[in-house]
Amino acid sequence: MVLFKCRVCGEAVEVSKNDVDLDCYVEELGKDFISITVTATMKCPSCGEPLFEAEDTIELELE
Repeated sequence: MVLFKCRVCGEAVEVSKNDVDLDCYVEELGKDFISITVTATMKCPSCGEPLFEAEDTIELELE
């Protein structure tokens, strides 16, 4: 578990990998690659403000 402190309400929240919301979508599809954007977020259970948000785009080679 990892401990995050909410910047808005100050609550300390223990977060496990099961608490993280993941979202992904296809950015681009080519003949030999696929580009995917993945977003990870977690909201404070007390006030609902984001504890963290992270986003990255990866490109995978298709065989």
